[in-house]
Amino acid sequence: MNAAATSESPRPEGAGSALIVFAQADLRSSLQTVSWCLSRGKLDTLFVYHTPATAADAERLRKLCNRQWPDLKVVVPGEPGGDRSAQVIERIRDWRRFRPNLDGWVLDGTGALPSMMAAVSRAGEESPDWLL
Repeated sequence: MNAAATSESPRPEGAGSALIVFAQADLRSSLQTVSWCLSRGKLDTLFVYHTPATAADAERLRKLCNRQWPDLKVVVPGEPGGDRSAQVIERIRDWRRFRPNLDGWVLDGTGALPSMMAAVSRAGEESPDWLL
C-alpha cells in the first residue's frame, strides 16, 4: 500500500453524486439537468426542494423520474420548505449531512425564486467544490 492510499479516507466504491433542483411547474430544465448529470457519470440521488406552492410540481417530478430512471433515488421531503433563503440553506445543509458519502454535488437554481437565490450563492461559498 502506498503512502497516498493510507492518508486518504476511502469512499465507498461508486458512491456517485447528488443533484438538488427546485420544483417548478415547467419540469423541462430539471429533467435536462438530471439527464446531463447522468451523462457525466453516476447520479445517485436527486433532491427536490419545494414550497407549499410547488408541492404538486415536486411530486410530478418525482413520479416522472421514478419511471424514467428507476435506479435514481429521488428525495422529496414530506414537509415543504419555505421561500426564505435561510430556510433553503438549512435544508441544503441537512441533505449534505444526510448523504456525506456522495462524491460531488450539483445545485440547479433555475427553479429557485428570487428570494431563494442567496441560499444558492451561500451554498457555493460554503462548499466551493459544488457545481452551481
